[in-house]
Amino acid sequence: MKLTEWFDYMFYRIASFYENKFGNKDRWNSMSILSIIQSTNILILVSIFHILRKDVIRLSPFVLLLISTLFCLAFNMLRYSKIRKYKGLDILWGTEEESVRNRKGFFIITYFLFSIISLVFVMNISTR
Repeated sequence: MKLTEWFDYMFYRIASFYENKFGNKDRWNSMSILSIIQSTNILILVSIFHILRKDVIRLSPFVLLLISTLFCLAFNMLRYSKIRKYKGLDILWGTEEESVRNRKGFFIITYFLFSIISLVFVMNISTR
């Protein structure tokens, strides 16, 4: 699975959750959560780069997270409103078997938690 397909799948599953649980069909929450996940990954890479160069990141982690999340949100708004719409993703993944859906859902939650924990750990090292 390509990286973009993985993010498309995560967007689909988050949007599907919000639609089933709350009846929310505007996809704003899904794009926001996906953007946070993507921005944590970007910041982990940036922080590792700074650690390897022995630089100190001068901006606060909150500002970095906000800037990268807004960048990812703009990208995701364009992608999921113009290029990869929810209906197309639903056709692609809407008929998954329950066992596959549960396993991939577990990976999404694990990936999200691992991204947050890794970011906190790496940012703590890089801002010293």
